Amino acid sequence: MDLKNKNNLLSIYATTDYMTGFLNKRNGIEVLKNQLKILDENGKLSVFFIDINNLKLVNDMYGHKEGDELIITIGRILKQSLRKEDTVCRLGGDEFLVILPNCSFNQAEDVWRRICSNIYEYNQKKLKPYEISVSHGTHECKKGETVEQILFLADQKMYREKSVYKSLKLT
Repeated sequence: MDLKNKNNLLSIYATTDYMTGFLNKRNGIEVLKNQLKILDENGKLSVFFIDINNLKLVNDMYGHKEGDELIITIGRILKQSLRKEDTVCRLGGDEFLVILPNCSFNQAEDVWRRICSNIYEYNQKKLKPYEISVSHGTHECKKGETVEQILFLADQKMYREKSVYKSLKLT
C-alpha cells in the first residue's frame, strides 16, 4: 500500500466509527458545534441521544459478535430512517447522537416515529431471536446552549424513557 492510500485510510479511521461507518464521537461533536455556530434566532436544530436497549443482555446470551450485529442493524435502520441532511455519530458502545439541522422538536418527533416504524417492521420479520429496541431523548437546541448542555439534556430525556421501558418490561 502506498503512502497516499495509507494516509487516506488513517484519515478514515480517525474520523469514523469502524463498525457503523458513522462519524466517531469527536467528529460528531464538531458537526454539532458547527451547527450551533450557524443557529440564529429563527433557526431550528434538534438532536436525538439514542441508546440501544438490552445490548448487554444480547452480548451475554448470544455473544459479542451478535451484539456487534445488533449495533450494525440499528445503524442501518437509522440510516434508512433519517433525512439526507441529518448526521449520525456513534458516541461509543450502544449510544448514538443524531443531529437534525433545520428541524424543530415536533419535526424531530416525526423523524423518530419513522425510526420506530422501521424498527417495528424489522422486528416483524423475526430475523433475530429477540426484539430490537432503542430509547431516545430529543432536544431542540437553543442559541447560546453549549454542546455539553445539549448532550446532558438529551441524555437525561433518554434515561427517563429508558427507565419507563425497563419498568414496562419488568411488569
